[in-house]
This record gives sequence, C-alpha cells and structure tokens, in this order.
Amino acid sequence: MSVLEIDNRLRDAANRAASGVPATEVVRGLSLTEDAIRDWTRKYPADPWISKDVARIRRLYGMAGGVHAGVRPRASFASVQTRRRSTRSAR
Repeated sequence: MSVLEIDNRLRDAANRAASGVPATEVVRGLSLTEDAIRDWTRKYPADPWISKDVARIRRLYGMAGGVHAGVRPRASFASVQTRRRSTRSAR
C-alpha cells in the first residue's frame, strides 16, 4: 500500500466516524492500513508521513474505546516510534 493509499484510508475512516458510523465499526477495517504503516516504516523509516499517520490511526482507535483505545495502538506502534527515533539519531 502506498503512502497515499494509507492517507486516503485514514481520511475515509475519519470521515466515516465523523458522519456517525460507530467508531468500533470504523476501526474494524483498519488492520490492513496498520500493517501498511508498519511496512512503510520498515522500508522508509525517515519518511515524515509516518508520524502523522501513526497519530491519525491512534486517534481513530482511541475513538473506538475498549481494547482499541490503548492496548492495540501502543503495542502496534511502539516499534514504529522506536525505529524512527533511532533513524533520526543515526543521521
């Protein structure tokens, strides 16, 4: 999935949530997008879009509450944030 496709899927999910679709239903379809963000981070760790996309998907998970609000985003993106910090330090 390209960075533009990731952006489009996150925007669509946010629009669905804003239009009244239950947040738990919105985040149910984000697992492929989450995987794509992780893959993009492995390939392009210094890409400036990564931080924005991680923040957006975490916000969407937070809107859903329950397990999505805390456990999944922290577990899913802890390695992304660590990898980005180490990449910046190496410059």
